[in-house]
Amino acid sequence: GDGRSMPSPFASKLRKHLRNLRLENATQLGELDRVVDFRFGSGSVAHHLILELYAQGNLILCDAEYRILALLRTHEYASTAAS
Repeated sequence: GDGRSMPSPFASKLRKHLRNLRLENATQLGELDRVVDFRFGSGSVAHHLILELYAQGNLILCDAEYRILALLRTHEYASTAAS
């Protein structure tokens, strides 16, 4: 290859939403939790990139209201619905 492979869909989504936004804040969520909230921009244009530092970990892109826009890793849970 020529070394210019296409970015992953997640990376493309990050670029789309975080382009031209500055990292404004980084906050550890909870006292012992291994979760960090990186806030890019402020006000209604703010976006949050949540970093989970667990075994597999994850990155979650959210809007200013913490609505999920993209996930690096998705996880399917077994159905637990009672019949």
